[in-house]
Amino acid sequence: MKVGIVTIYDLTNYGNRLQNYATVNYLRRHGIEADTLVVRERSLAGDLKNVYHRFLGGSSYVPWDLKQETAEYAESLRPLLRARYDRFLAFSRKYTYIRHVSYRKEMRGSLNRSYDYFIAGSDQLWNPDMGHAQPPQFLAFAEPRKCLSWAASFGVDEVRYRRDEVVRGLKHIPVISVREESAKKIVRDLAGKDAEVLIDPTLMLGPDAWDEIASLPEGVDPDTPYLLTYFIGGRSAETDERIREIANENGLAVRHLLSEDEPELYAADPGEFAGLIKHASLIMTDSFHASVFSILYGRPFLVFRREGFGGELMGRIGTLLKTFHLEDRYAGSGVPDRIMTCDFAEAHSILARQREKTDAFLNRALRTDVFQ
Repeated sequence: MKVGIVTIYDLTNYGNRLQNYATVNYLRRHGIEADTLVVRERSLAGDLKNVYHRFLGGSSYVPWDLKQETAEYAESLRPLLRARYDRFLAFSRKYTYIRHVSYRKEMRGSLNRSYDYFIAGSDQLWNPDMGHAQPPQFLAFAEPRKCLSWAASFGVDEVRYRRDEVVRGLKHIPVISVREESAKKIVRDLAGKDAEVLIDPTLMLGPDAWDEIASLPEGVDPDTPYLLTYFIGGRSAETDERIREIANENGLAVRHLLSEDEPELYAADPGEFAGLIKHASLIMTDSFHASVFSILYGRPFLVFRREGFGGELMGRIGTLLKTFHLEDRYAGSGVPDRIMTCDFAEAHSILARQREKTDAFLNRALRTDVFQ
């Protein structure tokens, strides 16, 4: 069996690259050939942009997914960001089986014949607020009987833009699974269809499987206890003060994953992201996937509301913590004396059942019995 995966292709985001790796890796571990399809959408708007650019003597318009891989883009990056970019690109090319395709009418023929099934997801593939939820991301090029979604996410509680396109896309896919309860409601409200809520693909691989790529950046000693921070939305002064207090009280060094003051961490590749969480004494974060890997590796963690955002972007973390009965991992949950300890026995028991649920879904959707 051969499967084509359509997901977000982002060479700057750890969670995106790790969920893409997990999806491909999990399928291939079960004997299914899987590729990541990086789709260039051919549209009238894109054609007009190319005409405009050529008229001005500039280069052709290139969509973001493909622009990331151009030499011009790489050369525009400052040195430290270039080092990070190079490592993300190398990781993606090595582990996610990238195939570039153009979104034209011909795709309905040649590409459709090349694969037995197409999977949309995971990540915020259907988030119109981020410019996603495009026809290729709803597998519009493929026969409906070959289409399914795996833990796809809207990333919002309500679809405010391109509702008609989203409705058409959802109706095109006969078998839908999503990552959050809020997404299940969106599918039901907009398309009148039932969607199954499944865990993120990163949770389908156990620690032993992640250890195959997990490592530590140069200069990080696993024998020196450290508190790891990973804040996508930045840290408030109040959060910084709490980090210092907890680190001092517990004799921990502080390592900031997104700080340019720590270049070896700033340039860490996705495998090193997993390794840093594996060896951390405590993780403080506003990230969904940092929370995921904390659960996988059984590491104490605290989740903070992302700065500058409302509750919508926290929906996926809320579903995650509720699913695994880990609501006390919210910062300010009232359990400060248990910050450095966390009993994951119940969470890992729930995880085993959630994996069985996903395996059953994949067996049904792909008409196979290899997932068990």
